[in-house]
Amino acid sequence: MTDIVLLGGTIIDGLLLGGIYALAALGISLTFSVTNLLNLAHGNLIMMGAVLTFVFYSLLGGSALGPLALLATLLLVLLAFTALGATIEYGLVRPILNNFSDILISGILVTVGLALLLQDVGAYILVKDPANFSRSTTISLTLPFINSVVVGGYYFASSKLFSMIVIVAASVGLYLFFKRTYLGMAMRSISQDRDAAAVVGVNLRRISIITFAIGTLFAGFAGFILVIDQTADPALGLGYTIKLLTIMVLGGVKSPLGPVAGGLLLGVIELLVASIFGAYWVSAVSLIILISILLISPTGLTGRRIR
Repeated sequence: MTDIVLLGGTIIDGLLLGGIYALAALGISLTFSVTNLLNLAHGNLIMMGAVLTFVFYSLLGGSALGPLALLATLLLVLLAFTALGATIEYGLVRPILNNFSDILISGILVTVGLALLLQDVGAYILVKDPANFSRSTTISLTLPFINSVVVGGYYFASSKLFSMIVIVAASVGLYLFFKRTYLGMAMRSISQDRDAAAVVGVNLRRISIITFAIGTLFAGFAGFILVIDQTADPALGLGYTIKLLTIMVLGGVKSPLGPVAGGLLLGVIELLVASIFGAYWVSAVSLIILISILLISPTGLTGRRIR
């Protein structure tokens, strides 16, 4: 019975961790499907989301104001990352889309540079010296108003339940946005055929900047959830980028629900591996899955084969 409870707890934790992955993967998958530009700075944007959450929460009084400070922090993070996404699209992405024929390679080079810049900025904010930061420079939020919840004999923080509710709501909201709104349908049309979408009157520039704003917003949102549930540090960006690429391959590059399925699956697999083989092997899980899926099914587990 104890083993079953432990296994159930591991799966619950894995689903909650996978929910954070799914939330972040929705952003990178959205921007790639609309612009065909692979944003390798997305993991570092998650890191910046965690850093700004920590900074804003501290400036707003932290635990002294309780849930009110946390809600205000979330609003500030979402506003900041919406503006940041629009700025990235206008300053970096749009010149690539307008002036370069090989969007994928050019985008990779530019976003790798952006990732390095964000890593240094995050390190400077936390330790004031980017040259001397290390993985020991970790941050997390102390939330005294968070209690434990019991599910089937397993105890976990109610912050995890809150995180999962928010993640599910965000995923459902994005799905309905794609299906029911003009902007969502315009994004889907561009992802299917960019030239045809332009012919029928879709404003490619407007949709592109909105897409990057939403995608970056999801990265900041994932950083907010991450620093509440776990710890974060300025060096986590690269690891998260690899995880996001794995999730994209798992779920299918342009599958609307693929990132959610891929993120949840990766989270459960990582914690099962950690419980069986030790936490040391978790960092290798994403790479092993990524290479295996690319060899077996390059279009992803839920992707469609192209004739």
